[in-house]
Amino acid sequence: MDALPVASPAPFVHQVGAVFRIEVVRIMRPRHSLPAFLLAALPVGVAVVVSTQVTLDRGGAFPAVFYNLLLGVTVFFGCAFIFTKLFRSEILERTLHYYLLAPIHRDALLLGKYAAGVVVSWVLFGGATVLACVLLFGLPGGAMPWEWMASLLQDLGTTLLACLAYGAVFLLFGLLFANPILPVAGLLAWEGLHFLLPPTLQALSVRYYLGALTSVPLPVPDGPFAILARSPLPWVSMLTLLALTVAGIALAAWRLRRLEIRYTDD
Repeated sequence: MDALPVASPAPFVHQVGAVFRIEVVRIMRPRHSLPAFLLAALPVGVAVVVSTQVTLDRGGAFPAVFYNLLLGVTVFFGCAFIFTKLFRSEILERTLHYYLLAPIHRDALLLGKYAAGVVVSWVLFGGATVLACVLLFGLPGGAMPWEWMASLLQDLGTTLLACLAYGAVFLLFGLLFANPILPVAGLLAWEGLHFLLPPTLQALSVRYYLGALTSVPLPVPDGPFAILARSPLPWVSMLTLLALTVAGIALAAWRLRRLEIRYTDD
C-alpha cells in the first residue's frame, strides 16, 4: 500500500485531500474496478447497436438506454463494486490499519475515500452518458445547439446524483456487513420492483427520484400502472437524493468511528 503523506496532524481538508489522491490511484487499478470499467462500456455498446438501426426511434430509445440500462444496471452495479470495496477490501487485505494508525481523523479518511469513489464513478459513468447521448442524438448542430447541451448537462447531473446516492449507500454497506452481497441483492430487488409498490413505498427507492431528472421524459404506461408511474417534482428529487447522500455518509462516519480492526474475524 502507498505510504500516507501525512507525517503529523494536518488540517482536516489536507487530510481529506491526501486520502483522496491515494484512493483515486488505487480505485483506478484494474484489479479493483475492472467490473466497473466493463459496466461503463455496456450502455455505450448498446447505443452503438441502436444507432445503426435506421428503423428505430433513437430519441425514444434513449430513456431505455439511459434510465434502465445506464442508471439501473451500470451505475447501480458499478457503484456497488467501487464503494463497497473502499473499506471492505482493505479489511480483507489487512491493510486498513495503516490508515487507522496514521495521525488522521477517521472522518477525513471516510470523506477522502468517498470523494475518490464519486470522482472515479462519475468519470466512468458520466463518460458513458456523453457517448450514449452522442451516439443516439448525434453532435449538436442546426439552430439549437444549446438545447442539446442543456439536455446533456441535465443527464450528467442525474448521473452524478445517482453516483452520490448509491455511493453513500454502498459505502455504508461495506462498513456494516462482512459480506455486502446479500444487502446489495436486496436493494437491487427493491429498486427493480419499485414501480409495483404503493406510492408511499416507492418514495424509498433511489430510481423513483432519478426518473424525474432525465432530460427525455420516461414513457408513462397505460392502465392501472399509470398512477404508480407518476414521478415527483425535479427539485424534490434532487433534495431527496442529496439528503440520502448526507444520511448515508453520516451513518458510515458513525460506524467508522466505532470500527475496531480484528482481522481474525474476517
